Amino acid sequence: MSALDDVAALNEDILALERAGVRLDLGLGNSFAACRRGLEQAMHAIAVPMARGASAAEAVANPRTPLPGAYRSLLAVGLRLGSFAEPLDALRRRAVARSEMRGIVRRALLYPLLVAGLAVAGIMINARTLAPPEEAVYEQFKLAPGPQFKRLALISDARWPAATAAALVAALVVAAQRSGWLRRWRPRGLAQHEATIEQGHLARQLALLTARDVPWEESLGLVRGLAADAGLGEKFGPSSPRLRPLFRWALAEDLAPADRAAALAAVDAAYGERTARQAGRLRVLLPALTCAVIGGAAVLLHGWVVFGPWGELLLELSNPQ
Repeated sequence: MSALDDVAALNEDILALERAGVRLDLGLGNSFAACRRGLEQAMHAIAVPMARGASAAEAVANPRTPLPGAYRSLLAVGLRLGSFAEPLDALRRRAVARSEMRGIVRRALLYPLLVAGLAVAGIMINARTLAPPEEAVYEQFKLAPGPQFKRLALISDARWPAATAAALVAALVVAAQRSGWLRRWRPRGLAQHEATIEQGHLARQLALLTARDVPWEESLGLVRGLAADAGLGEKFGPSSPRLRPLFRWALAEDLAPADRAAALAAVDAAYGERTARQAGRLRVLLPALTCAVIGGAAVLLHGWVVFGPWGELLLELSNPQ
């Protein structure tokens, strides 16, 4: 089997994983159809220089070959090792860990966003229902409406524009999710969790190369696209920004190849255990936090908007002046 056949088989495996919902995030697109088109274009880009006599490794390493950086690194590592099975499995493990984290976030946001939606709907309905009788009381006792009643009346008059605005916001959120913007955005705590996943994956890829006696500087160059995709800069190395301490030590320490491979494998194992612990904490803390912040704020807003005007009205009626 030629190297081009190996690349074609790798592409089929990538598509199978994408079809199964395992997103490898190789820069090939945000949907299955986009990924398939990206792989077809990449296959053509590699085949052209190979038809002119270049090897697959030379075609992949050539910066003029239009390939996404992460996908180029996967090809470079697999071709150097003589097999794509282990690098692809490392990427699959990274994708599963990422997917688990995103699932935790989605499930944590589901209930509080539902509560918030019901609170907003309750405000709209109650504003429409309660504003007329309150206005009648003000007129009957010849009282000047207070600011809280004016707010309730404004919401009652603006219910359809507000509903339209809410629908527009929902559409923008869906569009941002499909475009991948929400997947790239992370609060600080979740960003640190994802950095642990990314650097554990890089340690695994480097351990595979180092264990096969690939020179250290060449190994760093082969994974450069994956490192750039993880936010560690184009010139990946011990001085790269945002490296975790243990991973930085494994990169910077002067070790024999066998010892470095063992150290990188230990980094991968340690970060895998840390990721599992962090995911367990997120499952408990994140839903509680989002319920307290989003759900609690929505309920308080509902009470303030709906019942505040009644309190204001009662206060006016009890004032002998």
